[in-house]
Amino acid sequence: YWTPHPLGPALKDEIPEIEDATRALNLRAQLLRYEDKAFEEYDVWSVDPSFLKMFTFPIIQGNPENALSGTSSLVMTERLAAKFFGDENPIGKVINVAQSADFTVTGVLKDIPRNSSLQFDVLIPYKYLDSIDRTDDNFTNNQTYTWVQLHSGISVEEVSSKISGFIRTKVPRSLMILELLPLTKVHLYTYSGYEKNLAVQSVYLFSIIAVFVLIIGCINFMNLSTARSANRAKEVGLRKVVGAFRSQLIRQFYGESLLFAFLALGLAVAAVSVVLPTFGNLAGKDMSWNATGAGALVLGLAGIALLTGMISGSYPALFLASFQPVNTLKGKL
Repeated sequence: YWTPHPLGPALKDEIPEIEDATRALNLRAQLLRYEDKAFEEYDVWSVDPSFLKMFTFPIIQGNPENALSGTSSLVMTERLAAKFFGDENPIGKVINVAQSADFTVTGVLKDIPRNSSLQFDVLIPYKYLDSIDRTDDNFTNNQTYTWVQLHSGISVEEVSSKISGFIRTKVPRSLMILELLPLTKVHLYTYSGYEKNLAVQSVYLFSIIAVFVLIIGCINFMNLSTARSANRAKEVGLRKVVGAFRSQLIRQFYGESLLFAFLALGLAVAAVSVVLPTFGNLAGKDMSWNATGAGALVLGLAGIALLTGMISGSYPALFLASFQPVNTLKGKL
């Protein structure tokens, strides 16, 4: 996860299967000043020019091909642009960083989505690090992120075998082993330093708990429906007497169960919407409905409600539809 400064360019130059590479170093808190405005920003990144070519962060002003060329260009998010310049056009404006260098705004990015594992507000060229002695050519000094992009159709396993011992071609005594990790797995399967942080285990754990809670809810619904069956016995008997088939009754009771499930879903969504901000503050997490696309969220919730309704309504529907009209109308349930 933390790699040497010269690794990215070296991999691109020496391994032909790698199409492009980029590095990023988070400079943490930096004082940014424009005229009489000054703010301390905590997500200032130094990146290679290829960063905006390899990633799909939408740039709404400027050209991603050359927005980070040279040593004094700067790209910021629209949130920060509004903070510094209001309604003015930020392109061409000069911002001082850390009272050490002036940068010209060459691009404005759309605000980074909350669910992105890469969070930043300012991008400045990686070459800037040379001027403040933050880089070196040492392959044992691990400080920066490195991403590589493979040519299409290239085997990941083939490249992995080439890069695993790459450091030893530079430092023969090094014990470091490089391993490729797909970008889509960075959030849940990531290395921090030398320890693997499997956040996906938390997802599995909470999902299992949620499933058990849902099953308990389904069982409670079955018990309550069955307990109320005596009140509906004559209804079932009378409907069978006038010609209702068992399959029609089963569909009716399934329909009622699904209706309850979707009503419960509506109440749950309303309750979560009300308490989510407070719960997020309590848990110290930035929680939002916007973590996934609206379509996926709606389909996922509807699918859960449908499955819950079918499971919880299964036994009551089959149980109630099995009543014999002669016994129920005589009160012999």
